[in-house]
Amino acid sequence: MIWPDTAEPRTTRLRPNRRRGPLRTPPRSGVKVALFDIDGTLTRHKSIWQFLMEETGVWDGPGRANLDAFLAGRIDYQEFCDLDAELFRGRAYAEVEKIAHEVPKWDGLDALFAALKARGYRVVLISTGLRLMASYFTRRYDIADVFANDLERSDGICTGRSLIDVGEHEKEKVVRDVLDRLAPDHVLALGDSSGDLPLFRAADLAVAVNPDERVAGAVHASLIGEDLAVLADVL
Repeated sequence: MIWPDTAEPRTTRLRPNRRRGPLRTPPRSGVKVALFDIDGTLTRHKSIWQFLMEETGVWDGPGRANLDAFLAGRIDYQEFCDLDAELFRGRAYAEVEKIAHEVPKWDGLDALFAALKARGYRVVLISTGLRLMASYFTRRYDIADVFANDLERSDGICTGRSLIDVGEHEKEKVVRDVLDRLAPDHVLALGDSSGDLPLFRAADLAVAVNPDERVAGAVHASLIGEDLAVLADVL
Protein backbone atom coordinates (compact mmCIF):
# COMPACT_ATOMS: atom_id res chain seq x y z
CA MET A 1 0.00 0.00 0.00
CA ILE A 2 1.27 3.49 -0.84
CA TRP A 3 0.59 6.05 1.86
CA PRO A 4 -0.37 9.62 0.93
CA ASP A 5 2.52 12.07 0.92
CA THR A 6 2.44 13.31 4.51
CA ALA A 7 5.09 15.93 3.72
CA GLU A 8 2.53 17.92 1.77
CA PRO A 9 1.10 20.70 3.95
CA ARG A 10 -2.45 19.86 4.91
CA THR A 11 -4.66 20.39 7.91
CA THR A 12 -5.15 16.66 8.42
CA ARG A 13 -2.57 13.96 7.77
CA LEU A 14 -2.05 10.23 8.20
CA ARG A 15 1.02 9.33 10.24
CA PRO A 16 2.15 5.73 9.49
CA ASN A 17 3.41 3.44 12.24
CA ARG A 18 5.90 1.19 10.47
CA ARG A 19 6.36 -0.93 13.62
CA ARG A 20 2.85 -2.35 13.30
CA GLY A 21 4.04 -4.46 10.39
CA PRO A 22 3.20 -4.80 6.70
CA LEU A 23 -0.21 -3.87 5.41
CA ARG A 24 -2.54 -5.89 3.26
CA THR A 25 -3.70 -3.81 0.33
CA PRO A 26 -7.52 -3.78 0.28
CA PRO A 27 -8.77 -6.26 -2.33
CA ARG A 28 -10.78 -5.04 -5.27
CA SER A 29 -13.48 -7.60 -4.52
CA GLY A 30 -14.50 -9.90 -1.70
CA VAL A 31 -16.05 -9.09 1.65
CA LYS A 32 -14.68 -5.89 3.17
CA VAL A 33 -15.75 -4.79 6.66
CA ALA A 34 -15.15 -1.46 8.41
CA LEU A 35 -15.33 -1.63 12.22
CA PHE A 36 -15.97 1.86 13.59
CA ASP A 37 -16.11 3.23 17.11
CA ILE A 38 -18.26 6.37 17.50
CA ASP A 39 -17.42 8.63 20.46
CA GLY A 40 -14.17 10.49 19.81
CA THR A 41 -13.83 8.66 16.48
CA LEU A 42 -16.68 10.03 14.39
CA THR A 43 -17.58 12.73 16.92
CA ARG A 44 -15.34 15.33 18.51
CA HIS A 45 -16.62 14.58 22.01
CA LYS A 46 -15.09 11.59 23.80
CA SER A 47 -18.34 10.61 25.57
CA ILE A 48 -21.92 11.01 24.40
CA TRP A 49 -23.03 10.39 28.00
CA GLN A 50 -21.04 13.37 29.22
CA PHE A 51 -22.15 15.53 26.28
CA LEU A 52 -25.81 14.86 27.06
CA MET A 53 -25.28 15.64 30.74
CA GLU A 54 -23.49 18.87 29.91
CA GLU A 55 -26.27 19.92 27.55
CA THR A 56 -29.00 19.13 30.09
CA GLY A 57 -27.22 20.70 33.06
CA VAL A 58 -26.53 17.59 35.16
CA TRP A 59 -22.82 17.04 34.50
CA ASP A 60 -21.48 19.38 37.20
CA GLY A 61 -22.72 17.55 40.26
CA PRO A 62 -24.31 14.12 39.81
CA GLY A 63 -22.77 13.28 36.44
CA ARG A 64 -19.23 14.00 37.51
CA ALA A 65 -19.84 12.27 40.86
CA ASN A 66 -20.98 9.10 39.07
CA LEU A 67 -17.82 9.06 36.99
CA ASP A 68 -15.60 9.62 40.02
CA ALA A 69 -17.31 6.74 41.87
CA PHE A 70 -16.80 4.40 38.91
CA LEU A 71 -13.15 5.35 38.42
CA ALA A 72 -12.55 4.84 42.14
CA GLY A 73 -14.04 1.33 41.93
CA ARG A 74 -16.94 2.07 44.28
CA ILE A 75 -19.52 1.04 41.66
CA ASP A 76 -19.41 -1.41 38.74
CA TYR A 77 -20.09 -0.61 35.09
CA GLN A 78 -23.78 -1.57 35.18
CA GLU A 79 -24.45 0.58 38.22
CA PHE A 80 -22.47 3.43 36.68
CA CYS A 81 -24.62 3.34 33.54
CA ASP A 82 -27.84 3.03 35.55
CA LEU A 83 -26.93 6.04 37.70
CA ASP A 84 -26.23 8.06 34.57
CA ALA A 85 -29.47 6.87 32.96
CA GLU A 86 -31.37 7.92 36.09
CA LEU A 87 -30.43 11.52 35.29
CA PHE A 88 -32.66 11.31 32.18
CA ARG A 89 -35.67 9.72 33.87
CA GLY A 90 -38.91 11.27 32.64
CA ARG A 91 -37.42 12.89 29.54
CA ALA A 92 -38.76 12.06 26.11
CA TYR A 93 -36.36 9.67 24.38
CA ALA A 94 -36.79 11.61 21.11
CA GLU A 95 -35.75 14.82 22.88
CA VAL A 96 -32.56 13.23 24.25
CA GLU A 97 -31.82 11.69 20.85
CA LYS A 98 -32.19 15.09 19.18
CA ILE A 99 -29.67 16.57 21.61
CA ALA A 100 -27.28 13.69 20.95
CA HIS A 101 -27.42 14.28 17.21
CA GLU A 102 -26.17 17.82 17.77
CA VAL A 103 -22.81 16.65 19.15
CA PRO A 104 -19.93 18.15 17.14
CA LYS A 105 -18.55 15.73 14.57
CA TRP A 106 -15.30 15.50 12.68
CA ASP A 107 -15.18 16.95 9.19
CA GLY A 108 -15.30 14.81 6.07
CA LEU A 109 -17.85 12.22 7.21
CA ASP A 110 -19.97 12.40 4.08
CA ALA A 111 -16.92 11.95 1.85
CA LEU A 112 -15.59 9.08 3.97
CA PHE A 113 -18.85 7.13 3.98
CA ALA A 114 -19.36 7.75 0.25
CA ALA A 115 -15.89 6.30 -0.39
CA LEU A 116 -16.61 3.29 1.83
CA LYS A 117 -19.81 2.60 -0.09
CA ALA A 118 -18.11 3.01 -3.47
CA ARG A 119 -15.39 0.55 -2.47
CA GLY A 120 -17.85 -2.03 -1.15
CA TYR A 121 -17.24 -1.86 2.60
CA ARG A 122 -19.86 -3.03 5.07
CA VAL A 123 -19.73 -0.66 8.05
CA VAL A 124 -20.25 -2.00 11.57
CA LEU A 125 -20.57 0.44 14.48
CA ILE A 126 -19.30 -0.86 17.84
CA SER A 127 -19.59 1.51 20.79
CA THR A 128 -19.97 1.56 24.56
CA GLY A 129 -21.84 4.79 23.94
CA LEU A 130 -25.53 5.10 23.12
CA ARG A 131 -27.73 3.92 20.27
CA LEU A 132 -29.48 7.28 20.27
CA MET A 133 -26.15 8.69 19.07
CA ALA A 134 -25.52 5.82 16.66
CA SER A 135 -28.92 6.46 15.07
CA TYR A 136 -27.57 9.66 13.52
CA PHE A 137 -25.09 7.61 11.49
CA THR A 138 -27.36 4.65 10.76
CA ARG A 139 -29.99 6.93 9.23
CA ARG A 140 -27.66 9.26 7.36
CA TYR A 141 -25.40 6.54 5.95
CA ASP A 142 -27.75 3.53 5.82
CA ILE A 143 -25.79 1.39 8.29
CA ALA A 144 -27.49 -1.80 9.43
CA ASP A 145 -24.97 -3.27 11.89
CA VAL A 146 -24.86 -1.45 15.24
CA PHE A 147 -23.71 -2.65 18.65
CA ALA A 148 -24.17 -0.06 21.41
CA ASN A 149 -25.90 0.65 24.70
CA ASP A 150 -29.00 2.73 25.23
CA LEU A 151 -31.45 4.39 27.58
CA GLU A 152 -34.44 2.21 28.39
CA ARG A 153 -37.77 3.76 27.41
CA SER A 154 -41.44 3.05 27.94
CA ASP A 155 -44.02 4.74 25.73
CA GLY A 156 -41.26 7.02 24.46
CA ILE A 157 -40.17 8.17 27.92
CA CYS A 158 -36.80 7.34 29.50
CA THR A 159 -37.31 5.07 32.52
CA GLY A 160 -34.05 5.89 34.28
CA ARG A 161 -32.46 2.53 33.48
CA SER A 162 -29.77 1.63 30.99
CA LEU A 163 -29.65 -1.15 28.40
CA ILE A 164 -26.14 -2.59 28.18
CA ASP A 165 -25.33 -4.53 25.01
CA VAL A 166 -21.59 -3.68 24.95
CA GLY A 167 -20.04 -3.86 28.41
CA GLU A 168 -16.89 -2.11 29.50
CA HIS A 169 -14.61 -4.93 28.26
CA GLU A 170 -16.89 -6.62 25.72
CA LYS A 171 -15.81 -5.09 22.42
CA GLU A 172 -13.50 -8.05 21.77
CA LYS A 173 -16.41 -10.49 21.94
CA VAL A 174 -18.52 -8.30 19.66
CA VAL A 175 -15.69 -8.07 17.13
CA ARG A 176 -15.15 -11.84 17.21
CA ASP A 177 -18.85 -12.53 16.67
CA VAL A 178 -19.04 -10.03 13.79
CA LEU A 179 -16.02 -11.47 12.01
CA ASP A 180 -17.22 -15.05 12.49
CA ARG A 181 -20.55 -14.10 10.95
CA LEU A 182 -19.29 -12.01 8.03
CA ALA A 183 -16.00 -13.84 7.30
CA PRO A 184 -14.38 -10.78 5.68
CA ASP A 185 -11.41 -10.81 3.32
CA HIS A 186 -10.28 -7.39 4.58
CA VAL A 187 -10.96 -5.49 7.81
CA LEU A 188 -10.58 -1.77 8.37
CA ALA A 189 -10.78 -0.48 11.95
CA LEU A 190 -11.23 3.11 13.07
CA GLY A 191 -11.12 4.14 16.72
CA ASP A 192 -9.53 6.64 19.07
CA SER A 193 -8.74 5.08 22.45
CA SER A 194 -7.46 2.01 24.28
CA GLY A 195 -11.05 0.78 24.42
CA ASP A 196 -10.77 0.19 20.67
CA LEU A 197 -7.74 -2.11 20.87
CA PRO A 198 -9.93 -5.17 20.09
CA LEU A 199 -10.93 -3.51 16.81
CA PHE A 200 -7.33 -2.63 15.97
CA ARG A 201 -6.01 -6.13 16.70
CA ALA A 202 -8.53 -7.65 14.29
CA ALA A 203 -7.78 -5.26 11.43
CA ASP A 204 -5.72 -5.48 8.28
CA LEU A 205 -5.69 -1.69 8.39
CA ALA A 206 -6.09 -0.04 11.81
CA VAL A 207 -6.33 3.75 12.06
CA ALA A 208 -6.65 5.81 15.24
CA VAL A 209 -8.08 9.32 15.30
CA ASN A 210 -5.88 11.77 17.23
CA PRO A 211 -4.65 9.03 19.59
CA ASP A 212 -2.37 9.14 22.61
CA GLU A 213 1.08 7.54 22.37
CA ARG A 214 -0.04 4.10 23.60
CA VAL A 215 -2.84 3.81 21.07
CA ALA A 216 -0.68 5.22 18.26
CA GLY A 217 1.72 2.34 18.79
CA ALA A 218 -1.05 -0.23 18.26
CA VAL A 219 -2.29 0.94 14.84
CA HIS A 220 -0.98 1.07 11.30
CA ALA A 221 -1.54 4.82 11.12
CA SER A 222 -2.78 7.76 13.14
CA LEU A 223 -5.06 10.37 11.66
CA ILE A 224 -3.90 13.72 13.02
CA GLY A 225 -6.36 16.54 12.44
CA GLU A 226 -10.05 17.09 11.90
CA ASP A 227 -10.91 15.75 8.42
CA LEU A 228 -11.73 12.05 8.15
CA ALA A 229 -12.03 12.32 4.37
CA VAL A 230 -8.28 11.72 4.06
CA LEU A 231 -8.98 8.06 4.85
CA ALA A 232 -10.47 7.69 1.38
CA ASP A 233 -6.87 7.68 0.09
CA VAL A 234 -6.13 4.29 1.70
CA LEU A 235 -9.41 2.40 1.33
